[in-house]
Amino acid sequence: MPVALKRLAIARVVVGLIFLVRTTPVASWLGFAWGEQALMGSGGGGWHPVPFAFALPAGALMAFAIVRTLAALAFCVGFQSRWAGIAASALGYLALEQDPMSYVNSLHLLFSSTLLLALADSQTTLAIGPRPASSPRTSVWLIRGLAMSVYAFSGLAKLNSDFLSGHALTTLHTDGELTGAIADLVCASFLRTRAISILAAAFELLIPWLLMCRRTRRAAVIVALAFHLLIEQSMHPDVFGWLMVTLLFTFASTQARSVSAQESADRARQSATRETSQISAAVSVVLNLP
Repeated sequence: MPVALKRLAIARVVVGLIFLVRTTPVASWLGFAWGEQALMGSGGGGWHPVPFAFALPAGALMAFAIVRTLAALAFCVGFQSRWAGIAASALGYLALEQDPMSYVNSLHLLFSSTLLLALADSQTTLAIGPRPASSPRTSVWLIRGLAMSVYAFSGLAKLNSDFLSGHALTTLHTDGELTGAIADLVCASFLRTRAISILAAAFELLIPWLLMCRRTRRAAVIVALAFHLLIEQSMHPDVFGWLMVTLLFTFASTQARSVSAQESADRARQSATRETSQISAAVSVVLNLP
C-alpha cells in the first residue's frame, strides 16, 4: 500500500501541474491550441449567459482566479493539499458557472480529479507538509473509481444510433476534428467507420471491468494507454488524455511486489519453525540423558 500511496502523491503533483497550465496563460505561452481558453475570470470581455442570474463583477472574478491559482499551486506542492485542492476545485467550478460557454469535459474532469485527490490520502509523500494516511485502500479506489466511471459513462453516451452508425465519426472527420493517417484510414469506408464506432463503445463499457479485475488489470492499462494515445494523435482533446493517463497510473499493479513479500514471510515462518523444532529436539535429548 505505501507504493500505491506514492502513486497517489505523483498523481496529485501531475494533476496540480495540469491545473496550473490549463487555467492560466501558461498554455498559451507554450503554444497549445487551447491556450486562449484559460479561465482567467474575465470572460473575454464579451456577453455570456449566467445561470440563476448570479453574475459577479469582473474584479471579483479576477480576484477569485488569482486565489484559485495560488490554491492549485499549494495543492501541487503539498502545502495543505486537502483544503487547497477543495478551494481550487470549487473556484474552478465557480468560474465555469459564471461562463458556461467555456465548459468542456476536460475542465469538469480536471476539477473533479483535483477534488477527489484532495480528499484522498495523496499528501503522504512528495509534499511540503506530509500527512499520515487515514484510509489508504479507500483513497486508491476513490481515484480508480473516477477513471472507471469516465469510461463507463462515455460508453453509455455512445449507445445511440448517431454514433453506432458511424455518422458521428464521419462528421468529425469531414469537419476536420479527426485528422491524421489513422483517422483517414478509419473513415475511408462506411463499414469501417461503423465497425470502429461499435468497437469504441464496447471498449469503454468493458474496460472498467477489466481494470477492476486484478488478473486483467495490467493488460487493460496498456490497452487504455494505447487508446488515449490514438485519440491524442487524432483529435488533441484538450487535457483530457493527460488526465486519464494520470488516473490510469494509479492502477499500476503491485501484485508482483505483494507476492514477493508473501514469499519472504513464508520463508521466514518456515525458518522459524525449523529452528523451533531443532531447539525442541535438543532439549529432549538433554532431558533424556542419564
